[in-house]
Order: sequence, then C-alpha cells, then structure tokens
Amino acid sequence: MRDLALRVLFLWGCLLGPAFSYGIRSAAEQASFWYVYVLEGKALEAKLDNFTPIVAVECGAKMRTDGKRCSLDDFVRYLWSEQVDSEGNPKNTPFPTGKIGPPPKNQAWESTGIDQVFGAINRSGFVDGVKGSKLVTGATSFWEARRQVTAPLAQIAARMGDFHKKGAAQKILDKAKAANMAAYMIRLYDYEKYRITEGGLNQRLGHGITVSTKRLDTGLKGYTFDALDAEATLANNADLTQEALQTGVDDFRNHDPGHWTALQAGRAALTNGNCALPDVANIALK
Repeated sequence: MRDLALRVLFLWGCLLGPAFSYGIRSAAEQASFWYVYVLEGKALEAKLDNFTPIVAVECGAKMRTDGKRCSLDDFVRYLWSEQVDSEGNPKNTPFPTGKIGPPPKNQAWESTGIDQVFGAINRSGFVDGVKGSKLVTGATSFWEARRQVTAPLAQIAARMGDFHKKGAAQKILDKAKAANMAAYMIRLYDYEKYRITEGGLNQRLGHGITVSTKRLDTGLKGYTFDALDAEATLANNADLTQEALQTGVDDFRNHDPGHWTALQAGRAALTNGNCALPDVANIALK
C-alpha cells in the first residue's frame, strides 16, 4: 500500500502550464533563468577553457550598446513574449510598461536573495511568457528550453576549481539551484490550487471522501500551499480503494496533456542541473 500511495502522491506534481509560463510561475522561472545567466557570465569572466554559454546569448547585443552583459531589467525585456490563445495565435498583449530598478541597499541583483529577484520580476509586469528560442540556443519550444536551461549548472559545478574567485561563483551556483527548486515548487503550488483548494480531486472521488493534505513550502516567502497527502487520504477513508484514488488522480492529471509536459520539463531541469529534487520527485514517473 505504501508504494502505491507514494506513487499517487507524486502525481500531484502534474502541474498546470501552457506552452508559455504566465504570472507567478513566469516570475519564478525567470528568476531561476537569471541566476544561470549570471553564472555563465562568471564562467566567461574566468575564461574557462571550452566553455560556451547557452542562455540568452544574444541578450547583450540586442539590449545594450556598451558591450556589457544584460542587467536583470534587460534580461526580462529580452525574453518577454506576448500571450497566445489555445491555438497559438497572439492575443495582442501590450508590451509591459514596468521596469526593474536598482536592487535593495544598492547591491547588485546577483547579490540579493531569490525572493527579491522574484518579487522584482513579478512587479515588473514581464510575466506574460518567455520565448524558448531566446532563452536557450537551439531550443525550438519553451519546454525544450526549460529542460535544457540548467545544463550549465552541472557543467560549471564540475569546474569550480578553475575559478579564481571560487567563493563568488559558488554562491551564484547555490542560488541558481535554489531558484530552480522554487520555480518547480511554485508550479506545484499553482496546480494544487485547482486540484485541492478548489476541489478538483474531491469531485472525482465522489461524495463522502475527504482528501487529506499536508502543508508545503515553495521556497519563496509567502507562498506555501496544501498538497495531497496520499497515504493519509487512504488511511482516513475506509471506503476509498487504492485503485479509486489512483483513478481520480490520473483523471485530474489527464484533463490537459500540458500538465504532464510541464512536470517533466521542470523535473528534467532539476536533474540536468544536478539540483536537489523534492522527495516526491524521487518516485518514478508513471
């Protein structure tokens, strides 16, 4: 029973997400992308042999005239892509008018915490979408880019000894990994809003079944959420079978194939970057 319950528990990770990333999901993911971009900049400064950046490589040339790499404000403006409908047609979303100003206490944005970077992006209005081909060299879709964007983390981590300023590079690497975990968890937060808070799973399990939850933290200040606790749900509902719970979870997951695509992309990004995985992500995907 425990193995099946854990397998069901993992399926709460089948999160929402169209071909782009919107709202707080976009802000969290762009924060994670930003830290990878900054780390690649450190690798270029260190002149690592045979290192080729892949993240937003044309940002500096497109957004600046001084030959420097992009600021955080440049970065989100470069990646921005307007919303599209279910058929991929542009919604004619106006270009955001917000701007990311100087970071708190006159620090560089790379020196601030993940919460500050996330908040700045979220407030800026550049959260309609990210174009995959701009994010990662050679990517043909947002989800392909999402999977690949963390590859430099593993590559650079393996060569940390080649940095003259190893401590500074290590701090950025640690932030990049933490930001990628937060981006993954904020999508789970969004998914569980529909599945748990708004009762999507309850509707599928039927009258008299109570879904048990546990509180999870996204890693971003102020964003915690209730997520399915599969083991407790089975234990607290004598009439609920493992098969019925599995069917309800599968049915909710399969109502939109994009949910599973987003989950796989987010998990692949964590794996490709040698980032820590949430406990549930250690369970094999069905």
